[in-house]
Amino acid sequence: MTSKEQVTKAQRQILELLASYEEVIAALYTTFAKHLPDYKEFWQHLAKEEVGHAQLLRGLNKFLDRGFLFKDIGRFDIAEIQAKILEVNSLLQVVKSNSITAEDAIAIALKAESGILDGPFYKIVTSDAPEFRIIAKHLSDATERHANDVSDLFIALHPNSPKAKHHRRK
Repeated sequence: MTSKEQVTKAQRQILELLASYEEVIAALYTTFAKHLPDYKEFWQHLAKEEVGHAQLLRGLNKFLDRGFLFKDIGRFDIAEIQAKILEVNSLLQVVKSNSITAEDAIAIALKAESGILDGPFYKIVTSDAPEFRIIAKHLSDATERHANDVSDLFIALHPNSPKAKHHRRK
């Protein structure tokens, strides 16, 4: 196997793991929707978008098929991504079998949306593939929007919190 083939294979593996991470987050949000009926539509919407992110990440393979490579994708450690997926899967199992408060769901979602696997990926990784920048910006913007939406839900639940007061000053 040539070194380019090895790099391509490693990059495909990272993309697949990142897509799997998005899917496990989607499953977690779907579970939140089941446990928190007052916020069902909110969590279902986020879950649907996370599934879309996974599809977009898998779609990046077309660039590899055309001979393009991603720069700096190697900064994402395969073992670290796998560990995050296992962590969220474990959390998902706990949430499925126990009740959860809206506050706990918000805290978990904020951690997921600001984690190393979501936001930074789209700012770190680059490619000379022409469409990559558009896709990366879309994914980055969606991740930031999710974090803001979850923060807004917290503020709606706790309008007198210091975070809400700080938010109103902006």
